Amino acid sequence: MSKDNDVIHIYSEILNSIRKTANLFSITEILPTPIAHSPEFSHDRSLWFQTSNNKHYLPASNTFQKQLASQTLKSVYCIAACLCT
Repeated sequence: MSKDNDVIHIYSEILNSIRKTANLFSITEILPTPIAHSPEFSHDRSLWFQTSNNKHYLPASNTFQKQLASQTLKSVYCIAACLCT
């Protein structure tokens, strides 16, 4: 195995351990929304792209999604990459 493959394997094991532990405690994983049709916070902080006549926004943070989910679910978590500009 190469060094890169070793690192990827370690990350994978860490994520699997987090998910198994969360499952034991009935904590729900929520998945980030990849694209939206409106900005989450403000137009100047949102990343966007255009297809045909439609404008799509990339979430700058999953915090808002977790806040909404926590209103209906007891405990939630999200493992997601952050977009940095």
